[in-house]
Amino acid sequence: MEAKLKRTIMGDLDKFEKRKEHMRIERAWKHRYMLFGRPRIGKLGLITAMEDYFRFEIYDLDLKEDRLDQMLLQPRKMDMHIHMGYCVLSSSKVLASNYHSTDEHPLFEEIKGLLKEVNATPAKVANRLMSGKVEVALGGLIKLLLRKDNKGTKAAMKRRATRAKC
Repeated sequence: MEAKLKRTIMGDLDKFEKRKEHMRIERAWKHRYMLFGRPRIGKLGLITAMEDYFRFEIYDLDLKEDRLDQMLLQPRKMDMHIHMGYCVLSSSKVLASNYHSTDEHPLFEEIKGLLKEVNATPAKVANRLMSGKVEVALGGLIKLLLRKDNKGTKAAMKRRATRAKC
C-alpha cells in the first residue's frame, strides 16, 4: 500500500475512534469503508490490520462487482472508498524493508521501471521477497516482473539483451 493512502486511512480511523458522540446519544456508531480491487491484492490484510489496531471485530461483506448495489456508490453511503491496487515502487520498498531491513538498493531502479510496465500483486511481490539474501530476493522479483512483462514486447527484449551483456 502506498504510504500516502496508509496515512489517509490511519488518520480517518483515528478521527473515527476519537469521536464520542455515539456514547452520549447511546447509538451505534458505524464507519463504512468500501475496499475494492482484484483478488490477492490485500483487502483482507487491511481489514485484519484495522482489527488489530483497534482491538475490535470488523464485519465485512463479500460483494462481487456484478452484484454490487449502486446505492453503495452514492455519496454519504460509505465513509471512504479504498481502491486496493497493484504494487508500486514505494510499496515494494516497504516490503523489502520489512523482509530485509533495506530502504535502498541498486536493483530498485530496475524494479521501478518494470513496475511501471507490468502489474504485480503485493502478495506475489512479498512471496519473492521472502528469499534469504536481499540480492537473491530482489533478483527473484525482477525475474517475476520480466516473466509477467508481455514476453514479446520490444522493451522487454531490450532489457533482456542489456542484462545478458552484463
